[in-house]
This record gives sequence, C-alpha cells and structure tokens, in this order.
Amino acid sequence: MIETLIRRSDRRTHHLNAPLLAEREQFLSNLLTQGVSENQVRTIAAELLNVIRIMGLEGMRMVGESEIEDATQRWLLDELVLRPCAPTRNSGDKFRRAATKWLRFHNRILPATNETGPFGGVMLQYAVYLDGRIAKETSRSYVRIVRNFLRFAEQRQPFLGSLTVADVSGYLDAQRQAGNCLGTIAAHCQAIRTFLRYCKSNAIALQLRADQVRSPRVRRYDPHPRGPRWRDVRRLLRIGADANLADIRARAILFLCSIYAMRASEVTNLKMSDFDWVGEEFTVRRAKGGGVQRFPIQFEVGEAILKYIRFARPNCSCRTLFVSLNPPYRPLIASTIRVLVERRMQRLNIRSVTRGPHALRHACATELLSKGVSVREIADFLGHNGVESVSVYAKCSLRALREVAEFPLEALK
Repeated sequence: MIETLIRRSDRRTHHLNAPLLAEREQFLSNLLTQGVSENQVRTIAAELLNVIRIMGLEGMRMVGESEIEDATQRWLLDELVLRPCAPTRNSGDKFRRAATKWLRFHNRILPATNETGPFGGVMLQYAVYLDGRIAKETSRSYVRIVRNFLRFAEQRQPFLGSLTVADVSGYLDAQRQAGNCLGTIAAHCQAIRTFLRYCKSNAIALQLRADQVRSPRVRRYDPHPRGPRWRDVRRLLRIGADANLADIRARAILFLCSIYAMRASEVTNLKMSDFDWVGEEFTVRRAKGGGVQRFPIQFEVGEAILKYIRFARPNCSCRTLFVSLNPPYRPLIASTIRVLVERRMQRLNIRSVTRGPHALRHACATELLSKGVSVREIADFLGHNGVESVSVYAKCSLRALREVAEFPLEALK
C-alpha cells in the first residue's frame, strides 16, 4: 500500500524501513476506505513516522493520553523537524491527532484516569502491567474497578500508602448499597487484591496487604439456571431475520453466543480469515487460557453470518468479522456486544438472572446438559481449562465437537 501511496523512491524507502509497517498500512488503508483523500493520507503517513520516532515505538503497546501529550511537546521542540516558521500553540494538533487516531484504531489507548488526584499517577503504570498478562476484557474491568476504588479512597486518605482495610470495607459497602450482587462484590475484591500485589512487587509502600481483602462467600454451584430458558433463546434468534442492518449483524452475533456459547471478547476477536467456508469450519481463540479451537459451522449459524457479510458488513479494511456499521469503521468491542444482547433480551421481556452474552452461554450449557451431553464434552465445548479438562485444546477432536455443536435448532425445544 505504501509503495503505491508514496511516489518519491527515497521517501518510500524511508516509510518501508520504519517500524510497524503493517500497523501503519492497516490504518492508512482504512482512511482511504472512509473517503479520505490521498494527499491527506500521505500527510498522515509522514506524521506517523514522527510519532514512531518521538515516542520510541518499536512495537505496538498500550499508551496513555499523557504520554501522547508529552510526545507532542517533544515534537514541538525537536530540531529534526523542518518547519517554515516558529511553532505556535496549535502546531502540535496534527501530531496529536495522528498519534491518537492511529493508536485508538489498534485499541492501544489506555483508559483515561484521574491523574490529578493523589493516587492517579499509579493507574497508568498498573494498566501497562496488566496488558498481556490477563485477558483484555478482564484487564479493562480490573482497571475500572481499581480506578473507582482509588477515587473513593482519595476522599478518606491523603496518601496511597495510608490505605486501610476500613477503606476497602467502605468501598465494598457502597457497592452493596448500589445493588451489586455477591458475585460482583467478589470480583471487585479480586481486582483490588491484584492491584495490591502489583504495588508490592513494584516496591510501592502500602500498609494494606492483599490477604486482608476478603471476598464474600459466593455459592459456587447454584442449582438454579442463570441464563434464560432455551425457548426464550429461540425467540431471541428469530428476531431481525429480515430487518435492518443492525439486526442482521445482531442476529449473527446472537447465534454465536447461543449455539457456540462464545464469550463477548471471543466474538469480537473473530476475523474474516477464521472461517473456512469450503471446509465448513471456523476457529475460536479462547479469551481465557489462550487456547484455540476449531468448530464445525452449523447450518443456521453459517446462514446468519453469510447474510451479515453479504448485506450488512461494510466493505472496509478491518480484518475482524464484526465492525461498526458507520464510518469510521472499527472493530466492535465486548461492551458493545453486551449492550446489543441485553437490549434485545429486554425488548422481548426475556427473564434471566443475568443478561448479556454470558447468560446465553449459561443457557447453552444448561440445554446441552439436559439433552444428555456429558459434562466432559460440555467442558471441552465451552473451552474450559479446569482440573477436569487439562490439555483440552490438544485433545478435543472435531468429531467430538460436532456431536455437541450440531444439535438442530428444531430439536432444542
């Protein structure tokens, strides 16, 4: 793409030899798809070289807004940049916009934090620490929980090192009063413990220890189903068959969440290349455990996805299967999937203890169990990596998965 965009051979060589070529070309191709003129794209391509040099990017990594702002200020003072006149207050806008849009396109912008508070500075470092260590959605959830906890604690303690068990208890009490269930409270405790362990490993002095944060007792084996009844799932799958573009996309997503019990982040990670339409198989990268599984494409699911690709998916350069319907075209994120499922469950007044993609995952597992599928096969199908299913990704065969995946919808009543 660079070879056709940049005309001068010396400049073209400079672009081709700079780091992150594939990531730059993906972004620039997306701009052209959105209708941005070639001249503007050339200007942005040149600006990205400055972004890489000033920020020292040899590979893609998480970047905070404060780092982009610091890089902008360094760019204004950089002697290697040829300028027709002295820089003004607005001179850094082009650099800032190019860096922000490019990194946001690749989902590499850290969530904004309250850096002006006494505890705000540690959050960016914590987010970078989590990146790559745990699942992306779990990382975002931990950062959000810890940020809220520290904002609560800032009103009670002047220093991070003076946090106490009472501050944690006060925060958890506020969460209970807000109506959060025990499972959610336990998740908050886990996120706070992870943060405290991070502080200890990075020599941040704290009197509060991770083992002092106790989670509430949550019943692990709930005899009551947490997802909707399967006949309600079938109602959900019937909506939007011949409706607008958003419903066509939603129906394809609902099929994947229901029939294959996929998590929201696993749906958003699907790529066009993951589907082998000749072999009638597709690949799923599991959000937990890093496993990869191949599944047969069930007929109704394949029909819904093909309809989305043919009639609803924009013709854009994004490699992910599910993208936004309006420009700028970007991959969907897990929170969008959750809202999409929740709203359609509410629209049909479907009763469920939980709502969203995970509720459909529960419904699928419950229905398979009621149809006589063994617990081991269900664990394999869901991609669990527990004690009872060690090395599941290496041992699962397509034949075993087909027995679970190919239940006809007409039989699941």
